[in-house]
Amino acid sequence: MLFLVTQGHVNLGMIVSWSNSLVSDFLVDNSTLFGNQIAFAPWEMDMTGSLLFIGTASTFPFAGWLVAKAGRRRPMMLTCVPGVVGWAFCALASDQKLVLVGRYFQGVSGAILGSAVRTYLVEVADTGIRGAASMLPEVMKGLGAIAIIAAGMLMPWYFLAFMCGAQILFYSCLIVPFLPESPTYLAVTGEEEEARQVLRRLRGPTVSLDKEIQKLKEENRLSSSDSSIWTIFLDSRVVKRILIITGIFFITNFSGSEVIRVNATRMLQESGLAMDGEKSTIVVFSVLMCGNIAGFFLLDRLGRRWSVVFSLILVAISHTAMGVYVYFDEAADVYTTVNVVSLESGNVTSRLNEYSTGQSITTEDFTWVPLACLMLAAFSANLGAAPVPWILSVEYFPTAIRSQVMGISTMIGNLISFAALQAYSPMQAAFTQAGLYWSYACVAALGIVYTLCFVQETKGRRVG
Repeated sequence: MLFLVTQGHVNLGMIVSWSNSLVSDFLVDNSTLFGNQIAFAPWEMDMTGSLLFIGTASTFPFAGWLVAKAGRRRPMMLTCVPGVVGWAFCALASDQKLVLVGRYFQGVSGAILGSAVRTYLVEVADTGIRGAASMLPEVMKGLGAIAIIAAGMLMPWYFLAFMCGAQILFYSCLIVPFLPESPTYLAVTGEEEEARQVLRRLRGPTVSLDKEIQKLKEENRLSSSDSSIWTIFLDSRVVKRILIITGIFFITNFSGSEVIRVNATRMLQESGLAMDGEKSTIVVFSVLMCGNIAGFFLLDRLGRRWSVVFSLILVAISHTAMGVYVYFDEAADVYTTVNVVSLESGNVTSRLNEYSTGQSITTEDFTWVPLACLMLAAFSANLGAAPVPWILSVEYFPTAIRSQVMGISTMIGNLISFAALQAYSPMQAAFTQAGLYWSYACVAALGIVYTLCFVQETKGRRVG
């Protein structure tokens, strides 16, 4: 059941990575399905990613309200409407504006699907496997990302869009209708008989269903009439937990996780890796998926808090090492520049050459360091720091307000991600490249202290 419900996140992975295939195709042939040529200005190509963020962030509050009112299953079926519309715009695009409109609708589809699926997983999974279940969407996103890039080697971008539209339509119309509704939602909304049937199927015949349903109702005493946005913000406990989650989102993004996800392909090529763009992108997303798979096995053993701490320790180490390498690489370039300066006195020139050769610090024997550091940072971030704030945004809150507060929290998370990406170039200019990596390492180190002080563990505890 958990495997089937997360098949929609395969499409989310395709949404994220489809633009990589678009860029790769446009470097060779910028023809559309209808044969005409279209050209993206640099800012328009950047907007293919930005509009995805804007569509997602602007829809999350509505998506949370929809999941609260309509249940978890119906929004999963509804997500095919903006999803198919978005992919159709991209596949049939005759100019760049239609592609941008399609990307916005894909963001809307992702917001609705993300809210419904994450809430469903937390409510359906037993306490002992809830952490692993919450990591499944990230694993499926990784599979979708790799699949779309691999398929992009065989077919053009517009056929990829048709394939992705068919996948989300298949998921919403032929998989989701056969899944049961969340038993927690059914119990809290008064549909106890249907909740008993689902719980019997999930928990087995030995569990006392009456006790299970009574626990669900007691733990989620807030009625749906008390779950408006304004009422949520009047509860200091809810506001405190939203602020804690916001802090984790800030730490995760400003320690470089989202920057690596978006810019890793270019960074790999600049490190001297002899691969083309699509192959290097597959390498990056494979490493990211490996981090998620490792988190799948560790999250219920280490717990949420220690997974984040362990993840941030590795992130801090990798960014510190990367900063040291870049610093000495730039210093070696300076020595090389001094070494070729022509002086009038041959004797002085000879001594200067001897000094420079003896004192310069070469990085030629360590060209593997940037690649290793980048891969370690990507793996480490997806091990815990990147997925845990999304998981806590569901686990921290009772059923009656869970989807609404998740919508608010994840909207904040998307805005912070957008800010981190926009701040990358200004931070690079202000701190230098080495200073940028060290700033990421400092944020990760501060995040370790923040996590230990403020993040409440949810491992083994009933949700909400």
